[in-house]
Amino acid sequence: MKAQDRPYWQIPLRSLLSPKTKNLIVAGRCFGFEKELVEDAREIGTCFVTGQGAGIAAAQAVLQQTVPADLDLKKLRAALIKQNVFLDA
Repeated sequence: MKAQDRPYWQIPLRSLLSPKTKNLIVAGRCFGFEKELVEDAREIGTCFVTGQGAGIAAAQAVLQQTVPADLDLKKLRAALIKQNVFLDA
C-alpha cells in the first residue's frame, strides 16, 4: 500500500502515557498502538509527531502543575494548534 493510500489516524494522548509511571510520557516507537498500525507507527514521521506531542504535553504538565494524565485537554489542544499541529477533530 502506498503512503498516500493509507488513512489518517489520530494518536490520542493516552497512548503516550505510561500506565505504570505517572510522570512518564513516551514518544517515537514506544507509544501504544494497535497491532494493525505497526507499519505506520514505526515511520519516522510518526516518531516526529509523537515527540512533538510528548514535548508539548510535558511542558503543559509543568505549566499546569499536574501530571500528564490530568492535563487540561483544551489548553493542550490550544498549545498544539499554536504550533500548527494538524488536528482532525
